[in-house]
Amino acid sequence: MVLNRFARTSLSFLLVIALFFSLALSASAADEAAASGLDIRLKAGSGSMTVNGKAVAVQAPFQQSGTTYVPLSVMTKGFGASLQLKDNKIITLKYLTHTVVLTIGSKTAWIDGKKATLAAAPVVVQGVTMVPIRVVEAFGGKVAVVAATKEIRITSATGAAAGTGGAGGIDTDAGKSRIGDSYFEWSMNYPTGLAQNFQSDNGDYLSFQDVKKEFYLSVGAEEAEEPMDAAEQLDYLKDNVLYDETVLDSKPVKRSGLTFQRVVAKSSETGFYYDYRGIQANGRFYTLSFGKKAKSVDELNASSSILDSFEVKFDASNKALKDLTKVKDGLVAFANDDYGLELKLPPDWVEDSDGDSSAYYYNETSDLSFYVYSAPSGDTAAAWSEKYTDKFKKFFAETSRTGPESSDIVWNGVPAKQVHYSYLTDTGWSEEYDIFAVRGSYKYMISLSFDKKDKAKGDEALQLVLDNMKVDFSQVERTIGELPDPIDSEKLEEVVAKKSKKYGYSVSIPKYWVGGEKDFEKESVTYSGVGLSFLIAVNPDTKLDLYPDLVQKQYTSSGVMELTDKKEIAVGAAKGYEMSFKIVAAKEGDGGLVKLYLLENGGNVYLVQWMVQNPNATEFNLKQLDDVMKSFKFTES
Repeated sequence: MVLNRFARTSLSFLLVIALFFSLALSASAADEAAASGLDIRLKAGSGSMTVNGKAVAVQAPFQQSGTTYVPLSVMTKGFGASLQLKDNKIITLKYLTHTVVLTIGSKTAWIDGKKATLAAAPVVVQGVTMVPIRVVEAFGGKVAVVAATKEIRITSATGAAAGTGGAGGIDTDAGKSRIGDSYFEWSMNYPTGLAQNFQSDNGDYLSFQDVKKEFYLSVGAEEAEEPMDAAEQLDYLKDNVLYDETVLDSKPVKRSGLTFQRVVAKSSETGFYYDYRGIQANGRFYTLSFGKKAKSVDELNASSSILDSFEVKFDASNKALKDLTKVKDGLVAFANDDYGLELKLPPDWVEDSDGDSSAYYYNETSDLSFYVYSAPSGDTAAAWSEKYTDKFKKFFAETSRTGPESSDIVWNGVPAKQVHYSYLTDTGWSEEYDIFAVRGSYKYMISLSFDKKDKAKGDEALQLVLDNMKVDFSQVERTIGELPDPIDSEKLEEVVAKKSKKYGYSVSIPKYWVGGEKDFEKESVTYSGVGLSFLIAVNPDTKLDLYPDLVQKQYTSSGVMELTDKKEIAVGAAKGYEMSFKIVAAKEGDGGLVKLYLLENGGNVYLVQWMVQNPNATEFNLKQLDDVMKSFKFTES
C-alpha cells in the first residue's frame, strides 16, 4: 500500500543520522557459543584484535552515533570470509553458505539474497572500510560487551560445512554428467565433489563448494544486450577480482570455438588461486569463477577442465544434463510456508523481507506486498477498503491522483474488493491495485504498485496475482496469532507530547508519524509522514546572528529553492525568524514547500523545520504541519 511505503520514508534533506543499534547480547550467551568455535576480541580505539587468542593488527574500531564500527578484517581475518570489491564501493563477503553484499555510503545490504537495513552505512577511514559490527550476525556471529574490560567479543559456534544448506547435494544425482540452466542458456560438466550452497531467487547466480572448503565454483549470468568488445568484456570480468588478490595472468582463452576473457589471480589472505572467465552471449554476460587452495598456478590449471567444459547453450534433449533452473514456463515459483502462500512471477522479480507484511516482492519498476491481519468481528472487505481509500485522499492532492475506483472480484475463491488508483511522486506517476478480502479470523490485503510507464508489465503481474496466487487459509489459522491492522485503531488527528529536558523544549507530534531519530535528549530528532518530514536540530553554545543569512544562502544558492517569506517571530521569550521556501519543480511531481523557525534560547540555536512534497501538500498535511510548528514551546530545562 502506497501509504505504508511513504510513511517509512524519511524525507529530511538536512541531516543524515545513524539509527542507534545497541550491543544488547549478554556475555554469558557468547560464552556458550564460543565453547567450540570462534572467539574474537577487540576494543574501540585499539589497533589489535585477538582471534582465538592470537593477536592480529587491525584498523581501530570506533563508535559514532551509537553504532560500533569495525574493519572488514574482522570478517576476512577473523571469520575467514572472502571479499570482493566492485566499482570501489560494492563489497561482497562470502563465508560458508552465507553471502553479504554491502555498499559504501548506503544502509541497504543484501544478506543471503534478502534485502536488509544496516544500523549505519559502511564508511572508509584512512583507506580502510569500516562497517557496523552487527554485520557479523549474518555469518552466525554473536556480539557482546565484556563489562569488566569494555572489550567487544564476537563468538561463533563452528559452522556447518558449505553445501549442507541451500539447494545442496547435487552430486547425489546418479547418471548426470552435466549441469546447466535452460532459461539462462548455459551448461558445463558436473562438478563432482562439490555441493551447491547458494542460488539467487531467479537462478542468475549460483555457487558450489566442497566440504573441506578447498574448492569453489560459481556461475553468474547478467543481462548485457549492448555488445562489448574484448577490452570491455575484460574490464567487466575484472570487477570480480577481489581487493586482496594479485593478478598473475590476463589473456583470452579459446574453448569449444568460443573466446573467453580470462584472469588468473591469487589471494594473499587465503592462499587460494582463482581462474575467472567471462563471455558475452545470448544477450547476457556470463562470469565463471573457479578457486582452489593450491601451491601454484600449475596446480590451479590442473583443474581447469571444469571451466573448459562451459558452454553458452543448453541441450534439453541430453538426458545426462541436470537442469538447475528456477524459471519454468517463463515464471519463478515463490513460496512462504508460514502463510501457505504460493505465487509465480517473471524472473526479474526478487523476494524480500518486509517488516510489516508477510511477503514482499519487487522488480525494477514494481512492488508487490501481501499482508495478513486479524479480522475484527463483523469486518468486511468493503468497510476495510474504505478506511484505506479515505486515508489515501487525505495524503494526496486531487491534482496528483486519480481514483480510487472500487470493484467486486473473486480472489483465491473469496469475494474481495479491488481498488485501483494512480498517484504522483517525485519519480513520476505510479499505478496501484489493492485487493481486500476477509475470510475466517483473518483478512488479507495484496498491494501491487508499478511505474505507469511500465503498465504492460504491471498489468501482467496483476493477472498473475489473480490467476496463480494461492493461500492456504487453514495454515494461516494454525500459524498466526493476533495481528491487528494499525488502521483499525489509527486516529490520524491524535498527537503525543514530546519534551527535551536537556534542551528545554516541548512539541506535539502526530502519533502516526514515524520517528527516524526520536531521542529528544539528543541534538536532533527527525520524523516523517506521508510525503513530508519534520526535524528539530539544536546547535549548543552558539548565537543566532549568522544563522538567518547563512541558512538563506545555503538553501537558495543552488537555485533549487526560492525564499517566499521571511519575518521576525517570538516563541515565548525567545526571538528569531520564520522562513518559508518553495522547492522549484524541475518536472511533474518534483517540488515542495519548506517552513522553518530559527530561534535562540538559553545559549542554544534551534532549527525547527518541516518539508512537504507538492503531491502531498494537502489541506490535511499542511494543517498538521502548522499545528506541530505552533506547538513548539520552550520549557525550563
